[in-house]
Amino acid sequence: MTRRGWLLLPAFGPAPAVFTLELRRAGAELSATLRNRSRTPQRYLHHRLIQPVTLNLKTAAGQTVAPVDRRANAKFDATPYRHLYQVLAPGASARLLRGALGPGSLEWGPFTWQDLPGGRYTVSAHFEHQSSQWVDDETGQTGAWPEMWRGILESAGLPLIF
Repeated sequence: MTRRGWLLLPAFGPAPAVFTLELRRAGAELSATLRNRSRTPQRYLHHRLIQPVTLNLKTAAGQTVAPVDRRANAKFDATPYRHLYQVLAPGASARLLRGALGPGSLEWGPFTWQDLPGGRYTVSAHFEHQSSQWVDDETGQTGAWPEMWRGILESAGLPLIF
């Protein structure tokens, strides 16, 4: 069917997700895994200081518990160098970050939660990928990756008890 020169196609639902983000717990360890759900290789940037996976920690009442971000006073190079981008094959996965649970504490990359009151919590992982810009660390030349995925991923929540 056409309308004013446009071809209208029936809707087949939303496009499949390019990536999914999974948060898992094994004993005292949490890990975030990025999975390529597309049929083509996909490029991404994850760096524990520049563009880390973050955690959303919430109390049983739904209140967000803010972490201490050790990057706040640190001096580090935040340049998105070309070599920091990785390629993930179709169907492949990559562990992005691991964290450790302790008595009343949680360590996650540059983020820490200390002296958490005992009780039930829910934690989910969050990954925001907004840039395709890069700098070549040898030549200083700048560029951008064409057709790079940009978006926000959120994992399912995991229950935690401290």
